Amino acid sequence: KSFFDVFGLHENCFQNINTKSRILLKTGVLAGSVAEACPILYENGEIACLIFSIQNHQQLTLNHINPLFADYPDAILTLDLEGNILNFNKVLAELAECSAEELLTQSFHHFILPEDFDLVMAYSKMAIRGDIQNFEARIVTAQGNRRVINITFLPVIVDHQVNSVYLIIKDITPLKEVESKLEAYHKQVSDILESITDGFFAVDATWKITYWNKQAELMLNRPREEVMGNDLWEMFPQAIPL
Repeated sequence: KSFFDVFGLHENCFQNINTKSRILLKTGVLAGSVAEACPILYENGEIACLIFSIQNHQQLTLNHINPLFADYPDAILTLDLEGNILNFNKVLAELAECSAEELLTQSFHHFILPEDFDLVMAYSKMAIRGDIQNFEARIVTAQGNRRVINITFLPVIVDHQVNSVYLIIKDITPLKEVESKLEAYHKQVSDILESITDGFFAVDATWKITYWNKQAELMLNRPREEVMGNDLWEMFPQAIPL
């Protein structure tokens, strides 16, 4: 049997059989290993044979992870151009709520919430073109929990070409939860102020108008859009401060 039949691979799985290339085996007994194809050429440039080298990807990952990455407080990983995880730090496994072995058999895209998939792919394509990207997206962990993350794509450029992408992922779920609670609180306060029958407005330390309810609009005959952010005394020069 051929190498491709044994491991259930397509003959086009290596991007360019004329040059050294590597893929991640995701199925079979060697799932999680890296197969590297190195062509041996005749003098006329034709392929004489292919030499395959197979390495345990988990061991490769642990041996090649930058020590600075290992201690970094945020999740860091390296993806190939197909989205396969090449290496990562322990924070990523904790964020994804799965083991290192499970991560090695998954594409990073597997964790992206379906509603955000197109967004992530668009930023990914821009990173592959060589542009640094930073954005927010949502993921679903291996345990089914949703998290909001901030992602930075850092293209790795070798010989003027992008050959992989570094990702720095910060879990901002707690921050988003606090923001959501603050928004709900502010809405509650706003609803109360809008429902009272008295005119109410607020200013900051420089007398800039920061709030103007509906009754204030009616009583002072000035629409909210006109006064917000402006100096109270400039808007009402006839007023006499107490």
